[in-house]
Amino acid sequence: MDLKNKEKAIQKLERKIGVHKNFFKTIFLSENDWSFIVKLHSFLEAACTELITSSLGKSEIEDIISRLEMSNKSQGKIAFIKNLSLLESGARGYLRKLSEIRNFYVHNIKNISLSLEQYVKSLNAQQIKNFINRIGYDMKEKLELKNGKIIEKNDFIKYNPRLTIFLNAHSVLLEISAQIKLEEFEIEKKELYKEFAEGFIPLAK
Repeated sequence: MDLKNKEKAIQKLERKIGVHKNFFKTIFLSENDWSFIVKLHSFLEAACTELITSSLGKSEIEDIISRLEMSNKSQGKIAFIKNLSLLESGARGYLRKLSEIRNFYVHNIKNISLSLEQYVKSLNAQQIKNFINRIGYDMKEKLELKNGKIIEKNDFIKYNPRLTIFLNAHSVLLEISAQIKLEEFEIEKKELYKEFAEGFIPLAK
């Protein structure tokens, strides 16, 4: 999928969720990392609600699904997504880690001014490894910059956490968009089959 079509896919998702065009892009420009994480998490949570309700074909339960916590292990949105096989494990891991970061920011008001760089520096070696693996799930091990310089994935993520989180959120949203499109196609196909069946097969008396 080229860049233009990727942009259209996310804009379509924005319309479904009910936010203004290019809302996702503006999140990256948030004044601080606290608001960036809170806005991004809210947007992805709404996208997950749309994904689940689309998969079940029951828009009437959207309000119920929207109230579920994102990362509750047995009853949250990610648990639903896993059980319905809607997203790959990498995307689910990203969402869980994003929820963890969001909780870090919102459950302690002292963290409101803490940057993501400071957050990463506060992690121990194992936590940093987990952060890199989950938040950078869709990135190559070596990245080539515009100036031709090669940088290790680990170094890029540690020094550019906001950009990494945003870029991989883009990957998750495209996967959600593609899955919704597939679910809508399956629903349309079932309805088409029913129409053909009603037209060609005599109803039992």
